[in-house]
Amino acid sequence: MVTPATRHPLLARPTPLLRVGTALLKLEALRPGAGFDDRALPLWDALPGGEVPAGADAVFAGSAGAALAAASWARARGVKLTAIVHGALLHEARETLGIWRVAWEAAPSREAALALAARRADEGARLLPPLDGPEAAGIFERTLGVELLRDLEEAQLSPALVIAPAGAAAALAGAVRALRPRFPGVQPLLLTPRASGG
Repeated sequence: MVTPATRHPLLARPTPLLRVGTALLKLEALRPGAGFDDRALPLWDALPGGEVPAGADAVFAGSAGAALAAASWARARGVKLTAIVHGALLHEARETLGIWRVAWEAAPSREAALALAARRADEGARLLPPLDGPEAAGIFERTLGVELLRDLEEAQLSPALVIAPAGAAAALAGAVRALRPRFPGVQPLLLTPRASGG
């Protein structure tokens, strides 16, 4: 199995846990990919159909953070990537994708992004699994979850909640699965944007 430690030592470095009042914040923004998404990249290094060869076209659907992590993965392997991005895509993320020569398209929802990525795969691109699916949750359990468990045990703290933003459902699921044997009462809370209405 490919793990972050076997890919690159920098990706195996833990992120700090910061105490703010009664809350603890895991600073995943300090990861090399500027977020938690790069923790799930080993999923693509162990694809059932084998590695994506250099020069190949690949497509995937994900959040802006996942697109940035995917861009670094594609650049390191010489893969021509198209990212179908759902959710907020800030100017800085668009510019970074352009610098890394990653083609991208915006989609109004995760479901629409997955459907568009599947259509691109029907046209010949290699479809990469999303970094927020069940397989990714297993990787987050073995990486982020284990790291968070160690942090909490060192701080001698027992969490009641683990809170994550909307795009981090797989990371939240994996982290909570890792924590539950030691902290059976811990609950996940996924923050979702409020629907805008008139």
